[in-house]
Amino acid sequence: MYDAKAEKPLEGYSGTRAEKAEEIKRDYLFKKVPGDQVRARNEAIANRDRLRSEQILIKQRKARQHQLRVQYKQRQYENYRKESKLGVTRRPPPPTPTEKPRESTQPIKKKDWRYYRLGDENLWTDYYHVPLNRLSHVIPEVAVVKDKEAVDRVMKILAEEDELAEQRERVKFARAQILRDQFTQQMERNRMRDDYVFKSAPPSSRPASAAAIRGGTKGIGVVQLGGTATNSANCNKNERDRMR
Repeated sequence: MYDAKAEKPLEGYSGTRAEKAEEIKRDYLFKKVPGDQVRARNEAIANRDRLRSEQILIKQRKARQHQLRVQYKQRQYENYRKESKLGVTRRPPPPTPTEKPRESTQPIKKKDWRYYRLGDENLWTDYYHVPLNRLSHVIPEVAVVKDKEAVDRVMKILAEEDELAEQRERVKFARAQILRDQFTQQMERNRMRDDYVFKSAPPSSRPASAAAIRGGTKGIGVVQLGGTATNSANCNKNERDRMR
């Protein structure tokens, strides 16, 4: 089809309109555009789409709110009519609704397991009510494998933590046992030293207690090694009294 307008030359351009359009199209397709311009264009398109989607959501929310108000007014009016027929109403009549609510295409939901399933996904009701031959469609095999790997990883971490705690307990008990052994050995050395001193010393200069050997308190009946003649006399007197 011949187009006279397309064959008409343009001012400042040697070719026709069709050639100019073809050149513009070729430049748009094959000419390299700077990256900042591409990003700016994509950002503008994304913002436009976001604003458009937000406006759609706002309109839908306003429509739902309006429909709820209409349903509430209609229900209030119907309840008042039923109460008036029964003769039990004691409140003023509500305003007559000016708009009829939109009829729902879905039936009234029963509060069964399907109703509560709408609140969340992957509830236990899905697994409980699904047939065995359809279980693979509800729980994919990869989910079972990944769950097993996750459980094994958690068990490994817990085992490492338990082993570390047991190792700390073993170190603590080993240190306590070392202290017990040292205390027992020290008590044994003290007992052997006290026995040696008591047995090797003569009766006249034998100390009256183990505290006297270690330089304990001085008092009646406590005699230190290398004591004076008065102490020796007192020891001899005490020994004679015991022999009587």
